[in-house]
Amino acid sequence: MTRRVKLPQIQNVGTGQRCTLRLPLGRTYNKIILEIGGNITQALISNIVLKINQGEKQRWKTAAQLQLRNSYNKGANVGTFLVINFLEKDANDLAAQTLGSYAMTAEAGVQDAVLEFDLGAYVVTAASVVNAFAEVDLPSANRLIQRLRYQQKTLAGAVEEQIIIPSGVNGEQLKRILIYGNLALITGVRVRRDDSDEFESFSVAQNEFMQRDYEKVPQAGLMVVDFIMNDLQSDMLNTAQIMGPGNTPQVVQNLDIRMTTNAAGTFDIYTESLTLNDRP
Repeated sequence: MTRRVKLPQIQNVGTGQRCTLRLPLGRTYNKIILEIGGNITQALISNIVLKINQGEKQRWKTAAQLQLRNSYNKGANVGTFLVINFLEKDANDLAAQTLGSYAMTAEAGVQDAVLEFDLGAYVVTAASVVNAFAEVDLPSANRLIQRLRYQQKTLAGAVEEQIIIPSGVNGEQLKRILIYGNLALITGVRVRRDDSDEFESFSVAQNEFMQRDYEKVPQAGLMVVDFIMNDLQSDMLNTAQIMGPGNTPQVVQNLDIRMTTNAAGTFDIYTESLTLNDRP
């Protein structure tokens, strides 16, 4: 049964501080929601990090980038709330929707779970608070989680730049690549796995049309290479194995992701995947 519950008080909320929320164990988390008030705004929240057993599992550089991702997936955009969402709400059944939920249980190998974020400077008032609540389900031993990895690329000019993510024996199930920056500088993105183009070098406009046709909501300043834009979780890109001759699995030997630009620029790049909670 899905429940909506309040979370413990966030520690160290203050101007220019690193805030900490220790998540109660013994439940499975679908969403964590921050409610902000007073002089605290989304623009002041940065470096949002979710840690499991002291290991980083998700990182968002800014709340604004997190909100753009949520809005692309048709999530609510209300300035006084910020959602860290592990669900694929438009997947076709409950099991697919909750594949990446976080089981914070001993059975799933979790002993500690902490959400941290930085607050910028603001004028402190009694109304300037951050509260947290969550959507949770019954405890589970499921070790699969939605994993988010971050990297930044600063490109000197018109180049073809490789984006490197775990593959082969370290591979995962890749849902999306999120690229934040000046989209006018991007000529195209191509994803090649071994001998097959899985996502050919589409322009931003071509890519956004395909997403709108599946009722996604493209956002300014965000290009999404979305392997599950049709909401079929089976279409995630397996970066660990492919099926070889005789329908036998083979380890991926080469995952080649290239972004082509027409001028210099800086891009924040995230990969959103499904993997085990004990993977580094």
